[in-house]
Amino acid sequence: RLTKSAGLEYSIQSGKIVLTKRGKARTQTTALVLSFDSGLLSAPERSSDGIVKARALMIPGLEPPELVRFDTDGVRGFFRIEKATYTGNTASAEWFVDLECKEI
Repeated sequence: RLTKSAGLEYSIQSGKIVLTKRGKARTQTTALVLSFDSGLLSAPERSSDGIVKARALMIPGLEPPELVRFDTDGVRGFFRIEKATYTGNTASAEWFVDLECKEI
């Protein structure tokens, strides 16, 4: 309730509390660019509620509430990562992250 009353929201990333302004990315000036040349594995898909889902290689910094910029034919612009689901381990060839992002 305290963060909400102050116009903030929180998440826990890598064991640390991250505070951001409601609906904003942690970093407003530097975005990770996601394209097929920079680690994007699937074409981003926009749902009817405006959420963009995509799969990318595990790139440091791809975690909520970071800012990313999609640079594909279908989706372009700046988005805040809302959810990141990581898949991979040392015994597997799968090393990717499924992202759910919201345009800002």
